[in-house]
Amino acid sequence: DVAEAVADRLPSVELSLDSSMASNSFSGLASNVISTLGLNVFGPVFDANKRLNHANKLKGVVKEKYSIYLNKILSALTEIEDAFVVEKFQMQKDKQLADQELLAERALEESRFHYLHGKVGYLSVLTLSEKLNLIQRDNLLSKRLLFNNRVDLYLALGTDDGQQRDDREIKNYN
Repeated sequence: DVAEAVADRLPSVELSLDSSMASNSFSGLASNVISTLGLNVFGPVFDANKRLNHANKLKGVVKEKYSIYLNKILSALTEIEDAFVVEKFQMQKDKQLADQELLAERALEESRFHYLHGKVGYLSVLTLSEKLNLIQRDNLLSKRLLFNNRVDLYLALGTDDGQQRDDREIKNYN
């Protein structure tokens, strides 16, 4: 469309034999040819602003569509990069929570052993059991966040406007 509009700004010469060009005399035929030739050659010169404005308008539309396309790509890349950063952080947190859970389990086993041998009271066993439960809960929440982040990443890779992701976020808040 833009190329046609730019080409339309230039003079053109077309030779054709139409029934509209038919005339009974040579002077009438010559007059028709000269007037058609004059319109084709000088029409763009005298109408340049209209044709120039149309060509510029089409160029602007193309630039706008290209800009929108680039913004969508940039937005998608930003979402993907953010998802990767969050996933890396979440995986580190998961590893730390797994290490804490292992240590809490060992401490609970040791506290139970000491309780069975009468060295400590049952309150220390209950306290360590509660701490282990909290760590396990945090570990599960962390894993859920990791999976949610992966879903966001897959949606960012597979959708054009993020609408599905927004719908899922609304469902999570309800």
